[in-house]
Amino acid sequence: MSTVALNSGSAMLRVLAQSAELKSRLGDLTAQSGSGRLATTYGGESAEARQAISLRGEIARRTATGDSIGQAVGRADAAQTVLSRLSDIASSFAAKTGTLLNADDDALATAASDARDALTEIGSLLNSNYQGSYLFSGSDTGNEAVPNGDLTASGMSSAIQSAMAALASNGAAATLSATAAASTDTANSPFSSFLNGDGATEARPTTLLDDGTRVGTGVWANRNATAASTGSDSVGSWSLDLIRGLMTLAALPAASDAGASTADKQAVLASVRGGFTSAVNALAVDAGTLGQTQARLETAQDRHESVNTALSGQLSDIETVDMATTLTALKDTQTRLEASYQSISILSGLTLVDFLR
Repeated sequence: MSTVALNSGSAMLRVLAQSAELKSRLGDLTAQSGSGRLATTYGGESAEARQAISLRGEIARRTATGDSIGQAVGRADAAQTVLSRLSDIASSFAAKTGTLLNADDDALATAASDARDALTEIGSLLNSNYQGSYLFSGSDTGNEAVPNGDLTASGMSSAIQSAMAALASNGAAATLSATAAASTDTANSPFSSFLNGDGATEARPTTLLDDGTRVGTGVWANRNATAASTGSDSVGSWSLDLIRGLMTLAALPAASDAGASTADKQAVLASVRGGFTSAVNALAVDAGTLGQTQARLETAQDRHESVNTALSGQLSDIETVDMATTLTALKDTQTRLEASYQSISILSGLTLVDFLR
């Protein structure tokens, strides 16, 4: 074999190898220009694959935490609306009760009707639901805080009515003691079995802000979240003070009909007004504390979003290509591959068309 033939064979091998390499490179660049990604697998990212995996994990973690915080913010907003309305009801009846101290039976009857309407509204408010979760059920978010939402059908309502019916014979002090006992007896409770059971002692449900940091966001229908209900007319929670007072007002006309003295009725009304005032004060504390928590949640959510933006930028630098550079390289590789095919055609004595056929 002549030296020329040997050289031609070696040249053919080199050109074929270069063509194969260019064809593979063209395939990679075509894929990159279509997807914008450096590679379709972490292996294609070589030494930076581990960093990409770590970044994706951190982004996913922060996204999940941010979503959870977003849910908590939404729940807190909805709960604040309810707390505001409950405070309005308590404030309104605190003022109204003051005007009843020397009221006639007609005024008492009107107040009793208003109280029953308010109880119906409160039952609905305490069963408020946000995206499938009941707001005032503590950690038992899948169930109503007040089964069926009917406060007036509870044992508490019946016990208070019975106590008020005996106001004339038992006097104000004993009657108020009986209504207080009725409102705190779980056997009479209008609230769910969970709130009267495990929920009565559970720690406040929390939301994760970041690693190791949680804030209390749960609320209950039958006990305060953070406030301490004070005053001799309070039974220990804003909800019970409010509900007990309304149930007492609703039963007052019957007590009047049974011959209760004006002095006893006034003593009961004064105590009821004190309970409403205590409810207003405790509601303000719980709403204020929840507002502070909301601010922390929103700050944490913004922080997660900012960090994720930075992390996504780092991940993009690893996983994505500069499209202008990629398209330029693609065009250059196409040109070089065509040239290599022409060289193969010359070396083999075939036309490019024959070679590609």
